[in-house]
Amino acid sequence: MTSDPYAMISRTPVNLAVAGVRVEVPYAPAGAWMVELRQPFTVALTMSDTASQDRLLDAMVERGGVAGPLRTASLDLLRQVSGRPFWWETLRLAGLGAGDLLGEMTLRGVDPWSVSLGQWCSAVYAACTRNAKLEDVLKFDAQLGFPPPGYEDEWDDGVDLDATEAAMANFAGLSNGG
Repeated sequence: MTSDPYAMISRTPVNLAVAGVRVEVPYAPAGAWMVELRQPFTVALTMSDTASQDRLLDAMVERGGVAGPLRTASLDLLRQVSGRPFWWETLRLAGLGAGDLLGEMTLRGVDPWSVSLGQWCSAVYAACTRNAKLEDVLKFDAQLGFPPPGYEDEWDDGVDLDATEAAMANFAGLSNGG
Protein backbone atom coordinates (compact mmCIF):
# COMPACT_ATOMS: atom_id res chain seq x y z
CA MET A 1 0.00 0.00 0.00
CA THR A 2 1.06 3.54 -0.56
CA SER A 3 0.09 6.85 0.93
CA ASP A 4 -2.94 8.70 -0.43
CA PRO A 5 -1.84 12.32 -1.01
CA TYR A 6 -5.40 13.51 -1.54
CA ALA A 7 -6.55 12.10 1.80
CA MET A 8 -3.61 13.81 3.49
CA ILE A 9 -4.96 17.24 2.58
CA SER A 10 -8.68 16.50 2.46
CA ARG A 11 -11.19 18.54 4.44
CA THR A 12 -14.20 16.49 3.39
CA PRO A 13 -16.21 14.43 5.87
CA VAL A 14 -15.68 10.67 5.95
CA ASN A 15 -18.77 8.49 5.80
CA LEU A 16 -18.65 4.94 7.05
CA ALA A 17 -20.80 2.25 8.58
CA VAL A 18 -20.22 0.77 12.01
CA ALA A 19 -22.24 -2.38 12.72
CA GLY A 20 -24.81 -1.21 10.19
CA VAL A 21 -25.01 2.29 11.65
CA ARG A 22 -24.36 5.21 9.29
CA VAL A 23 -21.60 7.43 10.69
CA GLU A 24 -20.26 10.76 9.47
CA VAL A 25 -16.93 12.07 10.69
CA PRO A 26 -16.54 15.77 9.89
CA TYR A 27 -13.18 17.38 9.19
CA ALA A 28 -11.19 18.15 12.33
CA PRO A 29 -7.63 19.45 12.64
CA ALA A 30 -4.77 17.20 13.72
CA GLY A 31 -4.87 18.60 17.26
CA ALA A 32 -8.42 17.35 17.77
CA TRP A 33 -7.49 13.91 16.44
CA MET A 34 -4.40 13.67 18.63
CA VAL A 35 -6.47 14.29 21.76
CA GLU A 36 -8.64 11.31 20.80
CA LEU A 37 -5.78 9.07 19.68
CA ARG A 38 -5.19 8.10 23.28
CA GLN A 39 -8.11 5.72 22.63
CA PRO A 40 -7.58 4.79 18.96
CA PHE A 41 -10.10 1.93 18.95
CA THR A 42 -13.03 4.29 19.46
CA VAL A 43 -12.21 7.31 17.26
CA ALA A 44 -15.03 6.45 14.85
CA LEU A 45 -17.34 7.25 17.76
CA THR A 46 -15.51 10.12 19.42
CA MET A 47 -14.72 11.99 16.19
CA SER A 48 -18.12 11.49 14.57
CA ASP A 49 -20.83 14.14 14.53
CA THR A 50 -23.39 14.28 17.34
CA ALA A 51 -26.15 12.53 15.39
CA SER A 52 -23.79 9.66 14.52
CA GLN A 53 -22.66 9.38 18.13
CA ASP A 54 -26.29 9.14 19.24
CA ARG A 55 -27.03 6.41 16.67
CA LEU A 56 -23.95 4.41 17.68
CA LEU A 57 -24.65 4.71 21.40
CA ASP A 58 -28.27 3.65 20.82
CA ALA A 59 -27.06 0.60 18.88
CA MET A 60 -24.65 -0.29 21.69
CA VAL A 61 -27.44 -0.16 24.28
CA GLU A 62 -30.23 -1.70 22.19
CA ARG A 63 -28.52 -4.57 20.43
CA GLY A 64 -24.85 -4.75 21.46
CA GLY A 65 -22.18 -6.29 19.29
CA VAL A 66 -20.83 -2.89 18.28
CA ALA A 67 -17.43 -2.98 20.02
CA GLY A 68 -15.67 -5.16 17.41
CA PRO A 69 -17.00 -3.31 14.37
CA LEU A 70 -16.26 0.03 16.11
CA ARG A 71 -12.65 -1.02 16.62
CA THR A 72 -12.29 -2.11 13.00
CA ALA A 73 -13.96 1.05 11.66
CA SER A 74 -11.86 3.27 13.93
CA LEU A 75 -8.58 1.80 12.73
CA ASP A 76 -9.66 2.06 9.10
CA LEU A 77 -10.79 5.65 9.73
CA LEU A 78 -7.29 6.55 10.96
CA ARG A 79 -5.84 5.22 7.73
CA GLN A 80 -8.40 7.08 5.62
CA VAL A 81 -8.10 10.44 7.37
CA SER A 82 -4.31 10.48 7.51
CA GLY A 83 -3.69 9.07 4.06
CA ARG A 84 -1.09 6.71 5.56
CA PRO A 85 -1.10 3.09 4.35
CA PHE A 86 -1.56 1.65 7.85
CA TRP A 87 -3.30 2.95 10.97
CA TRP A 88 -0.29 2.24 13.16
CA GLU A 89 1.82 4.62 11.05
CA THR A 90 -0.71 7.34 11.85
CA LEU A 91 -0.47 6.61 15.57
CA ARG A 92 3.32 6.54 15.53
CA LEU A 93 3.76 9.75 13.53
CA ALA A 94 1.08 11.65 15.44
CA GLY A 95 2.59 10.49 18.71
CA LEU A 96 6.10 11.52 17.71
CA GLY A 97 4.84 14.93 16.70
CA ALA A 98 2.86 15.42 19.89
CA GLY A 99 5.73 14.15 22.02
CA ASP A 100 9.44 14.22 21.29
CA LEU A 101 9.13 16.37 18.17
CA LEU A 102 6.54 18.87 19.39
CA GLY A 103 9.15 21.55 20.03
CA GLU A 104 10.69 21.03 16.61
CA MET A 105 7.28 21.13 14.95
CA THR A 106 6.42 24.33 16.81
CA LEU A 107 9.69 25.96 15.82
CA ARG A 108 8.95 25.03 12.20
CA GLY A 109 5.57 26.75 12.50
CA VAL A 110 3.44 23.64 12.10
CA ASP A 111 0.39 24.08 14.33
CA PRO A 112 -1.62 20.87 14.87
CA TRP A 113 -4.79 22.95 15.21
CA SER A 114 -4.40 24.43 11.72
CA VAL A 115 -3.48 21.38 9.61
CA SER A 116 -5.15 18.07 8.82
CA LEU A 117 -4.02 14.87 10.49
CA GLY A 118 -2.47 13.80 7.18
CA GLN A 119 -0.53 17.05 6.90
CA TRP A 120 0.66 16.73 10.50
CA CYS A 121 1.87 13.16 9.92
CA SER A 122 3.60 14.24 6.70
CA ALA A 123 5.35 17.11 8.47
CA VAL A 124 6.51 14.78 11.25
CA TYR A 125 7.76 12.29 8.66
CA ALA A 126 9.67 15.08 6.91
CA ALA A 127 11.21 16.21 10.20
CA CYS A 128 12.32 12.65 10.95
CA THR A 129 13.85 11.99 7.53
CA ARG A 130 15.19 15.40 6.58
CA ASN A 131 18.86 15.23 5.61
CA ALA A 132 18.96 11.52 6.46
CA LYS A 133 20.99 9.06 4.41
CA LEU A 134 18.98 6.65 2.27
CA GLU A 135 19.89 3.81 4.61
CA ASP A 136 18.53 5.73 7.61
CA VAL A 137 15.31 6.63 5.77
CA LEU A 138 14.82 2.96 4.89
CA LYS A 139 15.35 1.98 8.53
CA PHE A 140 12.88 4.63 9.68
CA ASP A 141 10.35 3.44 7.09
CA ALA A 142 10.78 -0.14 8.27
CA GLN A 143 10.25 0.82 11.91
CA LEU A 144 7.28 3.00 11.03
CA GLY A 145 5.63 0.41 8.81
CA PHE A 146 6.14 -2.69 10.95
CA PRO A 147 2.87 -3.64 12.63
CA PRO A 148 2.50 -3.63 16.40
CA PRO A 149 2.42 -7.00 18.18
CA GLY A 150 -0.78 -8.85 17.45
CA TYR A 151 -1.51 -7.03 14.17
CA GLU A 152 0.90 -8.81 11.84
CA ASP A 153 -2.01 -10.32 9.89
CA GLU A 154 -3.14 -6.83 8.86
CA TRP A 155 0.25 -6.15 7.29
CA ASP A 156 -0.32 -7.38 3.76
CA ASP A 157 1.07 -4.53 1.74
CA GLY A 158 1.23 -6.51 -1.48
CA VAL A 159 5.01 -6.17 -1.65
CA ASP A 160 6.98 -9.03 -3.15
CA LEU A 161 9.72 -9.44 -0.54
CA ASP A 162 12.05 -11.35 -2.88
CA ALA A 163 11.81 -8.62 -5.51
CA THR A 164 12.32 -5.94 -2.87
CA GLU A 165 15.38 -7.70 -1.50
CA ALA A 166 16.83 -8.03 -5.01
CA ALA A 167 16.20 -4.34 -5.70
CA MET A 168 17.75 -3.33 -2.37
CA ALA A 169 20.86 -5.32 -3.17
CA ASN A 170 21.40 -3.00 -6.14
CA PHE A 171 21.49 0.15 -3.97
CA ALA A 172 25.05 1.23 -3.31
CA GLY A 173 26.17 0.42 0.22
CA LEU A 174 23.14 -1.71 1.04
CA SER A 175 24.21 -5.10 -0.25
CA ASN A 176 25.44 -7.58 2.32
CA GLY A 177 28.51 -8.23 0.19
CA GLY A 178 27.76 -11.92 -0.01
